[in-house]
Amino acid sequence: MSESSEHESESDALCFCPICQAPLKNLKVKFSFHINMCDVNWDDLEECNDGIDCKSESIFHFRDFSHQVLANHRENIISKRKRGEDKCEEKVSKKTKQKENRTVAKRRLSKPIQTPIEESEDDIFVDTSKFKLSQRDSEKNSKKKSSKSDTNETVAKEDVINNESIPSSDENNHEDFIDCTKYVECESNLIENFESDEDSTFNTYNDDQCSVMSQSIDEACDKKEKCKAKWNDIFKTKSKTATYSLPSPVSSKPIPKPSQNSSNKFSNNRTFEKKPKVCPYFKKIPGTGFAVDAFQYGSIPEVSVYFLSHFHSDHYIGLKKSFAHPIYCSLITANLVKKKLRVHEQFVKVLELHKPVIINQVEVTCFDANHCPGSLIILFKLLSGAQYLHVGDFRASTEMEEIAELQSAQISALYLDTTYFDPQYVFPSQKEVIDRVRKIVREMSAKYPKALFVSGSYLIGKEKVFLGVLDELKCKLWAQPHKRDVFRCIDDPTILSALTDQLGQAKLHVLPMNYFRFDRLKQHLLESGPFSHVFAFKPTGWEMGRTKIKDWINVTSYENMTIYGVPYSEHSNYEELCRFVKFVKADKIIPTVTLRNREMYSHLKQLVDSYKNDIKTNKPKQKSIDQYVTYTKV
Repeated sequence: MSESSEHESESDALCFCPICQAPLKNLKVKFSFHINMCDVNWDDLEECNDGIDCKSESIFHFRDFSHQVLANHRENIISKRKRGEDKCEEKVSKKTKQKENRTVAKRRLSKPIQTPIEESEDDIFVDTSKFKLSQRDSEKNSKKKSSKSDTNETVAKEDVINNESIPSSDENNHEDFIDCTKYVECESNLIENFESDEDSTFNTYNDDQCSVMSQSIDEACDKKEKCKAKWNDIFKTKSKTATYSLPSPVSSKPIPKPSQNSSNKFSNNRTFEKKPKVCPYFKKIPGTGFAVDAFQYGSIPEVSVYFLSHFHSDHYIGLKKSFAHPIYCSLITANLVKKKLRVHEQFVKVLELHKPVIINQVEVTCFDANHCPGSLIILFKLLSGAQYLHVGDFRASTEMEEIAELQSAQISALYLDTTYFDPQYVFPSQKEVIDRVRKIVREMSAKYPKALFVSGSYLIGKEKVFLGVLDELKCKLWAQPHKRDVFRCIDDPTILSALTDQLGQAKLHVLPMNYFRFDRLKQHLLESGPFSHVFAFKPTGWEMGRTKIKDWINVTSYENMTIYGVPYSEHSNYEELCRFVKFVKADKIIPTVTLRNREMYSHLKQLVDSYKNDIKTNKPKQKSIDQYVTYTKV
């Protein structure tokens, strides 16, 4: 690995999930939620071929491949960094200790050795104004400038126990406190002298304890007993190892000690408190114990049955192998739930299209949502007569208007996918886009016989685009190992018959969306074999919002590579949504995707009011009773 790449890995080592190694910047949820919910088992997965050089930005890539080597590599980087920081802290601590020792030594040399002569009965500390300097110290201090002596005095005033300065109102009190610290530092010696025989010598030690000045008992005999009592009051002990507490001139509140249960928010051992999320109303079906795509809220009260509309991460988020409630979904989605999420088979229930099923006294019927393989539109019919239609994610089409169950249904509430409910999103139909892609494939394959064609895809979805290319080229199809597993879950005979695991044998490759960069396409082209050019199709509805559109397709080229931004979407555009809403004629519409602004909400309300007014105006008038009764004259 180069120095630059190693440096990048060191700086980015903490930007990845510590469990699955996925980049946190690409998550659709908060990283703390992802880390708490991440449950990747690398034992049954194939190791990523890129190893420590894996730069994939797809969340599904890290779910489908083992990255044990990459995890160990990043752990070593973090441990090296911590060891380096510890060494730096040790060096800094040594330097600071040496610096403190030098300053203390200078301060001690600047302090004079003083001897107490007289003491007031009302003073706790010795009055330093009555101290006499020794001849040696007076000679040293006379050579120093007055400015330096003032500085040393201010520094000494702050040199108090625990390095805390205690302010005072007058200067004498400060001086008393300074010299008192000398006795405090030698507290055990002073108490020992106080408890010794009356004829013993009263010793006073300086900070270095290198010079001792003695006084006879006669000079301090009158005040000895009073000093002894005062020092005992300060130290409050009779043992030689004394503990002391000095009175503070300023009253201060005691600092509360942190409780053992209180957690420091800066602590490395911090634990995230999981607050239970509240399931929103648009995930629940009223009058039932049903919830749709609501797995991230845990065990929801009063919900006994869960439905999964399709296998996209923003819908099955929170669903894990430990889930122990019934899950109703399509056959393809059930295969993926058991294969990818390892949910136990006994909890996965399969729903068939256009076949009503009674679940907890509710009639449930499913239809194809025209979104991705296995996506469902679910119709709920309650005994009370209420009917609810949940579309999940869908692409509305005219074929849906021919479904007999929807034509006769009186929908109480429509749970609508409003991803593109905005007048600016009016992209072409899926058939128009696929026909345009096939035309490009015909032209480029005729011009470049050794061209490689690439089609973008999610974990599941966008299959219609590469199926159109596959039908045009009549060639082999290649995909990554995890994508081949998805194809087996879909169980499409057209895909499985063309599928191969040899890069050079397939002229059509299916790659994730994050491969649509020229650097990655170039690398893939070099690894693929004898291909001269690469033409990549990136199908997404967001391409419609970009500029420089030629025949509503964005074309960018570099060297022998070309990327086509294709406005192919598996969500309904604005016009399709308006038509579907007018077809269903629901009493109420509940958006399942947040609209862009308040204007869109009011526009949706106006759309509902428009067909409600049409129903009232076109409603046949009640026949008069005169048409059924004949009157006879009496």
